[in-house]
Amino acid sequence: MTRLNLSLPDDLSEWAVARAAEARLNGAGEYLTELLRRDRDEAARLAQLRVAIDEGRASGVSGSDPLQHVRALRAGLRRTVGSEDAV
Repeated sequence: MTRLNLSLPDDLSEWAVARAAEARLNGAGEYLTELLRRDRDEAARLAQLRVAIDEGRASGVSGSDPLQHVRALRAGLRRTVGSEDAV
């Protein structure tokens, strides 16, 4: 594990210590580690979303009627659930 020394303004240091205590973590360092993990995971999710958006855009525009597609989905759900009240 790499050790990193970080200087924070007093207000941020106090905030990190308080948040660590609220989350029952072992200090501000563990809190900051958790924040970095969350940020990394969020960046990965956003990258996946951007790829999916780019793939969708590259696939072109569908010539089918979107309402017809919704009707077909609902009909399939009704068959699966077995009730007209399902959708």
